[in-house]
Amino acid sequence: MGYGYLVMILVFGIMMNSDSFLAENTQSNTETQERLELDVLSTQIFIYRGSVRNYLESHPTQEGGVADTALSLPSGFIKDTRIKNLFNAGTAYVYCNAECPTGLESALSEKSDGSLMVGRKQNGYFYVKGEANKDILLSTNIANGDVVYIVK
Repeated sequence: MGYGYLVMILVFGIMMNSDSFLAENTQSNTETQERLELDVLSTQIFIYRGSVRNYLESHPTQEGGVADTALSLPSGFIKDTRIKNLFNAGTAYVYCNAECPTGLESALSEKSDGSLMVGRKQNGYFYVKGEANKDILLSTNIANGDVVYIVK
């Protein structure tokens, strides 16, 4: 065996290791991107909820959805189009449709210090951490699977 054969084995080994490294790095980048999306989306919902709460205090009899332009959102705030609001009987709901990423409910719960006002609509009821709160019926305007933040 000559040096050429050893060099070829060495180059092949380096290529195999670099492929493995690139695959691991790509997976790590994907996970990081997903975490960042959850953080940005949960932060947007948290900020949006504050503006919805302020509006509710000034308009306690409001019913239905309210345009974002009426909410006094912070200057430069850009809201994800999946985030909506709904006012009903002195309570407001900020919700993100089922197209929102898995893990949003947990990320939002963490950001709100484990608030029991953060959950998901399932079978018409408000579920918090997997348990139904049968005292809270959610509007049919909020679809099953939507992540919901109740504002009072």
